[in-house]
Amino acid sequence: MEIIGASTLLLIVCIVFIVLSITQAQKGKNKGKLPPGPTPLPILGNILQLDTKEVHKSLIKLSEKYGPVYTIHMGTDPVVVLCSCDAVKEALIDNAEEFSGRGHLPLLDKITSGGHGKRICAGEGLARMELFLFLTTILQNFTLRSPVDRVEIDLTPSMSGFGNVPPNYEVAFIPR
Repeated sequence: MEIIGASTLLLIVCIVFIVLSITQAQKGKNKGKLPPGPTPLPILGNILQLDTKEVHKSLIKLSEKYGPVYTIHMGTDPVVVLCSCDAVKEALIDNAEEFSGRGHLPLLDKITSGGHGKRICAGEGLARMELFLFLTTILQNFTLRSPVDRVEIDLTPSMSGFGNVPPNYEVAFIPR
């Protein structure tokens, strides 16, 4: 009985996978002409092809195969990747009109109250004033100093994912 149940479950998963593949392929045809890129998996897209610790190196490796302009899928959404200075210049300067629009971001709609714009709280000004008074009181009563000499502070940022991350600093609060 368990073997029949497991095989039935496997069959259902395969059918769902095939249906999702077909619907994603149909949806991709309606999105317009996109540059070539790796074939995405249903629901996941090309996420499994990217190294989460060094995404930039994964994107450069894909550009060696597909050229400086290619498409990857983050989940079900297509993302066009520009991997050279010339491609970025051509897209943002030479073809500025075509690339001036912004895509739809569902997370942004949730943040801005369902797309209805920013909501203003009546006490927002009071909260900012309270924060300002708190910080100025701290700065009046304490002196900020670094426990390390200025010459020894390392200012070089470290690479992490998509960008540079500034190093951590220690600050000592010394009462006046």
